[in-house]
Amino acid sequence: MRLRIYLNILLCFFSISCNSQNEYTETDSSKVYLKILNELPHLPPPSPEIMMNKKLLKKYTDSLSKKKLNVGLLTKTRVLNDTIKLDNHQLLLSLLNKKNQSMDINFNYIKSSSVNNIKAFDEFDINIYKNNPNLDWFISFSNVAFDKKQNKALLAVYSSVDKLSGSSKLFVLKKKKEKWIIIETILLNIS
Repeated sequence: MRLRIYLNILLCFFSISCNSQNEYTETDSSKVYLKILNELPHLPPPSPEIMMNKKLLKKYTDSLSKKKLNVGLLTKTRVLNDTIKLDNHQLLLSLLNKKNQSMDINFNYIKSSSVNNIKAFDEFDINIYKNNPNLDWFISFSNVAFDKKQNKALLAVYSSVDKLSGSSKLFVLKKKKEKWIIIETILLNIS
């Protein structure tokens, strides 16, 4: 009986150790995805009259920042297929290109922590906006590539706001005081 208890304790210890070694990938990936989702711009942009009036602009900005967006999220990552050359982040890009398998996104963590309303989708189709008229955005992510110290991250984000309006961007993030911040955005394409 004691032997069984000791074996269970050892098994539990080793399983926790193994999980903690790989934990940064899922946890940090989820935090990176969440950071991107929470930074989505709110539409529509203000009119020129509002832009010129500081009081109106503040009211406009405050009201939009309180609105939750309805965001559709693809629950699996996409593989980066674009041929890209980056001067400053080539190592991260090469790491990202090596991640050639789609992975599940920790949807429950993202949904519970996001400032927006998130709805899961298993796939994207051309009728997604027709079938979901309240959808403001549709987002899908690539895997996340981290540097060796897990202080920098790179990922591709594919987004659309209508069936004929979308873009692909690379985001470079840096971890400061355990929080991810976006340090660079690189537009890959726009339609």
